[in-house]
Amino acid sequence: MVEFGQQRQSWLKDLLGLENGIPSHDTFNRVLQLIDPDSLSQCLGEGGEVLLGALEGHLVSFDGKKLRGVSPHSLGNSGLYILSAWV
Repeated sequence: MVEFGQQRQSWLKDLLGLENGIPSHDTFNRVLQLIDPDSLSQCLGEGGEVLLGALEGHLVSFDGKKLRGVSPHSLGNSGLYILSAWV
């Protein structure tokens, strides 16, 4: 998120008024740790229903990829997958 913010700082500054610049990795970490997982799940579920309603009748194309070398099998991971969708 920090890298994204730094790459788009001029655009974000107009939207968010970032007087002190892009927050640090540690700041993002502290804020994200404060989010209640159950509340986030509920919000995403409700938002997903609204999104699905807006997509009704439209063609949605999906593209999935598995990144190689991201998660070693020795740790019990099956890999990192990225899914993209276009309307």
